[in-house]
Amino acid sequence: IPLTAMTGGSNQSLSTALVGDLSNERQRGKRLGMLYTVGDLASAVGPPLAYGIISWVGLDVVYWLCAALLGAMALVSLRWTAAR
Repeated sequence: IPLTAMTGGSNQSLSTALVGDLSNERQRGKRLGMLYTVGDLASAVGPPLAYGIISWVGLDVVYWLCAALLGAMALVSLRWTAAR
């Protein structure tokens, strides 16, 4: 539990700082709002969705799907960073 809390806390502050640094002053509020809206929506929808599909595919498949999603997002972020 402490590791999860530290990871969540550090990711939240780092993503806020990154969005703030990469946005111009006019777009900063809008982009931070979108970041938190999408994050809150994912936090609300993700766990019930995962719990709902466990009975169909099993827990190991849900973990593999989460790992694939994490890997895909890492590749997208690396490509986006390289393009800048």
